[in-house]
Amino acid sequence: MVIKCPKCGDPIESGETFCGKCGTPLSVQSNGGGQAPLSGTMPAPSGQPKSKKMLWIILGAVAAVVVVLILWLTGVFGGSAAVTKYLKNTQPEFMTVVDNMNKLNKALSYKTTGETEADIAALQTEVDGINATKAAVEVATTKLNAQTASREVAVLDKDLHDFYQQLTTDLNHRYEIVNYFLTSEKIGDDLARSAGSNENMTDMTKVQEAFRQLKYVLDQSVAQFEKISVPDALKDIHSSDIKILKDMSKILGDLVASISNQDLVSLEAGFTQFERLTSEYETKVTKKYQEILEPEFAEMNAALEKDVVTKDKIEDEFSKFKGKYNIQGATFKLF
Repeated sequence: MVIKCPKCGDPIESGETFCGKCGTPLSVQSNGGGQAPLSGTMPAPSGQPKSKKMLWIILGAVAAVVVVLILWLTGVFGGSAAVTKYLKNTQPEFMTVVDNMNKLNKALSYKTTGETEADIAALQTEVDGINATKAAVEVATTKLNAQTASREVAVLDKDLHDFYQQLTTDLNHRYEIVNYFLTSEKIGDDLARSAGSNENMTDMTKVQEAFRQLKYVLDQSVAQFEKISVPDALKDIHSSDIKILKDMSKILGDLVASISNQDLVSLEAGFTQFERLTSEYETKVTKKYQEILEPEFAEMNAALEKDVVTKDKIEDEFSKFKGKYNIQGATFKLF
């Protein structure tokens, strides 16, 4: 005979003490037909199995929350968020610096070509590249200083600060050298062009005005040249250059006076002297290239090569962090 639960009617297997469906306590038939409990203890109250199951679910959920909280506090999840935020706020500016360094490297002037216009163009391109890279470093440094570096990125943060500081030093030094020779080349080229344009003039009034205008341009150039930042290695040359240029200016003033006085002898002697100084200045600039600029460039290029090595190291550090914390492009943009 099939025994059923007196409450829900679910079939009961022999020996069960409670209904597996509704949890109603059960008793078994005794030999005398009466019902006697199967044990000397009271069966579990109705619903206890479900309560125990729910309890374990709650305990498991609480344990999971505790584990996540511990991981967050110890930096596994929190560290990932901090690192991601740090990378987002520092890597874009770093890559802008890298791009400018790559462009500058292509524009580096390793030696003079001997052609004034070509040398001026090369030096101007390099000066522009230096200024662009310096501007990028300034922006990157400002952004970096605004960050709070967590323990995980402490080494990277220090490497970035050191890199920007050293690169700024190297770029400033290079700018002083390159800009000096660029300015010197431009002055020499302007003088040569002005002197050449006056050779065939026959109208003395026009010649006098040309000399007067050349003197004005030269005086302006000297004033600018005196204010230029000069590295220690070029201070003696700078003083010599200024003296030659001021001597030229004085001769031009004398030429203007000679024309006013119609003193052709003094005019011819003065012009010859002016041409000699112009040639001397141009020759000196070329010689300076050979004796100073090229070795100086070799040293400066070596310094930038060291900066490139440091740059490569930092790029590797960024990549390792992105790999360690599985930072993808989409995640990277969330912060």
